[in-house]
Amino acid sequence: MCINNQIRGVKMKKIIAISLIASSVLFFGGCTTTQKTYGYADVNRAKVVKHGEIVSTRQIEFDGNQGVGTVAGAAAGGVAGYQFGKGKGQVAASVIGALLGAAAGNAMSSNKPGLEILVRQNDGTEIMVTTDQMDFRVGDYVQVIYEGRNVEIRHAPRDYRR
Repeated sequence: MCINNQIRGVKMKKIIAISLIASSVLFFGGCTTTQKTYGYADVNRAKVVKHGEIVSTRQIEFDGNQGVGTVAGAAAGGVAGYQFGKGKGQVAASVIGALLGAAAGNAMSSNKPGLEILVRQNDGTEIMVTTDQMDFRVGDYVQVIYEGRNVEIRHAPRDYRR
């Protein structure tokens, strides 16, 4: 009877470890979204919208590796690896899990491509905007949306060009 409980305990630890890894992948894999959701604080908030033409673009990279992904991945991998084996095998599994988790966390938080975009607005002023959206080209007509210190750039409707 005692051996059956030990076997059940090992199986349960493996199930928990696999569930932890799977849920982490699903959670972190779903972090990117294109849908804009407004909070209640956005009710009646005004934004200034200007229009202009993109006069230049330059590819850049955003530094996504602040170490958080690597550390979180290592911690999750180490915990998951600890669930396997006993004694030195358990330590080895923890180390391997931590290394694999760190590599996965680092890959998820590595540098991201972006664009530096120079827009000549209709009033003659120019503004430089950085974005992670890669679908802008020289000559595109865009909306420049100001909200406090933040600026967002979007493609203007085709029939809106002035």
